[in-house]
Amino acid sequence: MRHVLLAAALIVATHVAVSPARAQGIFSGELAGDDFGTGLAGVGDLNNDGFEDFAVGAPGQDDAGSDAGRVYIFLGRAENIGPIADIVLSGGDGGDHFGYAVAGLGRFNNDIYDDLAVGSPDSDAGGAGRGRVHIYFGNSSGTGLTAGPILSGQQGGDHFGYALDGGFDFNDDGRTDLAVGSPDRPTGGARAGEVRIYFGASSPTALGDVILTGDQSQDWFGASVSRAGDVNNDNFGDLVVGAPQPFQANSGKAYVIFGRSDGQAPVRLTLTGEFGGDRFGWAVAGGGNLDSDGFDDVAVGAPRQDAGATQNGAVYVFRGGNPMNNVSDAKVGGRESGDEFGSSLAINGDWDDDNHSDLVVGAPLSDDGGNQAGEINLFLGASPIDAGSRGVYLGPRLLAGFAASDNFGTAVHFVDYNDDGHSDVLAGAPRANQVNGDETGFASLQFFPGSLVPVQLLGMTLVPGGDRITLDWRVEDDGSLLGFHVERRSGEHAWIRVNANLLREPSGHYRFVDSDDDIEIGGNFAYRLVAVGRSGITDTFGPWTVANAASIRPWVDGAYPNPAPAGVTVPIVMPESALAVVTIFDSAGRQVRRLHNGTLLKGRTNLWWDGASDDGTRVPAGSYWYRLETERTAVSKKVVILR
Repeated sequence: MRHVLLAAALIVATHVAVSPARAQGIFSGELAGDDFGTGLAGVGDLNNDGFEDFAVGAPGQDDAGSDAGRVYIFLGRAENIGPIADIVLSGGDGGDHFGYAVAGLGRFNNDIYDDLAVGSPDSDAGGAGRGRVHIYFGNSSGTGLTAGPILSGQQGGDHFGYALDGGFDFNDDGRTDLAVGSPDRPTGGARAGEVRIYFGASSPTALGDVILTGDQSQDWFGASVSRAGDVNNDNFGDLVVGAPQPFQANSGKAYVIFGRSDGQAPVRLTLTGEFGGDRFGWAVAGGGNLDSDGFDDVAVGAPRQDAGATQNGAVYVFRGGNPMNNVSDAKVGGRESGDEFGSSLAINGDWDDDNHSDLVVGAPLSDDGGNQAGEINLFLGASPIDAGSRGVYLGPRLLAGFAASDNFGTAVHFVDYNDDGHSDVLAGAPRANQVNGDETGFASLQFFPGSLVPVQLLGMTLVPGGDRITLDWRVEDDGSLLGFHVERRSGEHAWIRVNANLLREPSGHYRFVDSDDDIEIGGNFAYRLVAVGRSGITDTFGPWTVANAASIRPWVDGAYPNPAPAGVTVPIVMPESALAVVTIFDSAGRQVRRLHNGTLLKGRTNLWWDGASDDGTRVPAGSYWYRLETERTAVSKKVVILR
């Protein structure tokens, strides 16, 4: 099992009416090109410990072959998230893109553990791009899942497993079922698409129990699939399927498929987009009751719609009922042109625990955090949603400039990881970078206020500088935070605390400079913050990793004469020309004189201090410090002035 890095999320809210998330974590992939966060989902309780778990797919992961893919599973618990995935699955071969889609199955084999499905839509087993779905059964081990059957597409090019979902009981037999999309399957015409429903069993039928097909060529039926809950309250689990028609000028469609057990063809309710090219049905969501009226609801994304701006995107909400109709009950648009709001969405959770399901929407091409950095929007459930409650959350950033092209919001889902009654928001940024620049991808989990960490972490940067690493972070404190400790480690060594005293900044803006001989040598280092609450509870943010080059230190020689009756010479030796600041401080740390601010040339430079302050006043006798600062280093030495 490999480590998956955890970092505190940078969440920026704009016009937020909802309380911002706390104890945010970002989980990253292992290697550049992993596309970690492309597929993700809350997957139920795999080990039956009472906590909901979640899975994140990295379809570009190469350990089992180029783009074979992996899935990382994090088991829920009543404390903050650890930095290591509890279970790692590697089920694909080269090019399979195992983990492109993941889904919880509920109790598919009817035991006491929830189960998992993973899509490998580009698997070539039986034909190029035929596609596969791997089923895993939960167990009590906490370290692995039981490999179950592998389902396959019908022929090459189907891309079976491109989209999938489970956990709904379509035929009301007491077992939860699985739906798998093959959007490129040519049944009904080229790329008409197909969805197969597999009834729950230890050994499901190879061909599926219900086969649904697109209406016409180029529909791409099955490009998105979601459980719909029970939209008409008839005790049968329903399904919603998207057909975004991306290869033609049509607006796109979505279909609500009503569950039944009589063996007849299921009844469909057709939902239609408004304008050509909208890609209505690109994402679909269900399994939540936004208005708490007893009927589950459905949401459909149209990310290319011009809803007040060019391709800002839109999401439509359709309320359940008996009968349910195909008239949209609410529509919300993206905030700015090009956002492609509605590329992902979920309504299967209750963020604020008010008995109304809520809506989270991804806009992965939003530019607010950088070009195509992405964002997610959160709306509170109402009748059916409260459009004015929109909370805007920008994606994860660890260094300036690293947010561009993250595509945060490519995937979104809800999961109540710590079982506090509040559904947490899970979101993927498959193009995001680690601090070292590797584009591994991120997935962030955002807790509702009231979790263990008594503070919201608003941002973190780590800046390497030769013989030092500077940590700069900002927090929002509700008064329950006592302060922070900073801990560091290199390689597999134990964590060590690097601050002598607890750090406490009433302003909420912290800056800590870590400098010692270990850092000067260079290498890869990991840092984490230990938050200490006034009640004595502690929790951890991090770790973050940062690479530091070996230091080439400028040399500050001894000032002379020392002690000095009047002025003093301050010798500086530079290994290379660089911008530098040389400053005199008194024994209380107050700046007395700025001797130099600009380039110092390679070699030795003697600076002269005449014993006066910046305003020309002669300083009193006593101890003073002269300090050299460059981009990569800082060093101080003492001088005594006599009078």
